[in-house]
Amino acid sequence: MKNDQDDESTPKGGATTISIGFHPFAGFLPMMNPPRFNELCSDVKVHGLLAPIWLHEGEIVDGRNRYLACLKVGVEPRFQEWDQKGTLIDFVLSLNLKRRHLTSTQKTMVAFRMLPMLEAGAKERQIRKPAGTVPESLPEQKADARDQAAAMVGVCGRYVSDIKRIAQDAPEKLKALESGALTLQGAKRQIAREKNPQGESAPVQLGTVAMQLAASAISQLSKIKVDDPLSLAAMERVQAYIDNRIRQALSKTEKKLLKDLTKEEQLFLFKEHELGR
Repeated sequence: MKNDQDDESTPKGGATTISIGFHPFAGFLPMMNPPRFNELCSDVKVHGLLAPIWLHEGEIVDGRNRYLACLKVGVEPRFQEWDQKGTLIDFVLSLNLKRRHLTSTQKTMVAFRMLPMLEAGAKERQIRKPAGTVPESLPEQKADARDQAAAMVGVCGRYVSDIKRIAQDAPEKLKALESGALTLQGAKRQIAREKNPQGESAPVQLGTVAMQLAASAISQLSKIKVDDPLSLAAMERVQAYIDNRIRQALSKTEKKLLKDLTKEEQLFLFKEHELGR
């Protein structure tokens, strides 16, 4: 008769002599930072290993930190084989995404790490597909690898593209992104400053803020009832403010242009302006 431990396997020998490889899927998730890992080691030393280390075909798919903690404090690791229900990647993600309390940036890094696997799978399906075959209609197979990876971890596909660009432009930042020490937005700001140390990127940033404020203002103004006299008066004030800001912007532009003109050209423009009144 089987007992509860029959589906688990513990390699023979002392904990310090065990050597097991990590499955590539395990590498999609970040390792614990040193303080958290030390806390885990202390807990394992006092309470033992509470959750099993999951294996598939002799490699660890979940529990790398628990495994290393066992080796460090001399506790015998406890292993359990994946039951092969569903897909291995779904199993690994379901164990880690909620339990690990990963930040949005760290989840995006997980999606980025998954891209090569998903892209390779998409190419393989295209190669195997016979000529004239009716296209597959499953939604998850219609999406590209980026959006598929993003959906699997619950982040925006655009963020995955941002990480991909960072990997090309500043690969040294990936480690900090993966550990949670740096956010995606923080990395983008750092790269912008490094590319433009004199602040050349400031107009773009200000332009982005202006567009956000404009969108917010439009959203609020769209709620106003146009048949309300007080609301119409408020709209007129808004219009007057916008007209004034436009005049100020044009004035600054004109002054800048005038500096580059000769006195003769300035005099000509002044006369044209007077005649046009």
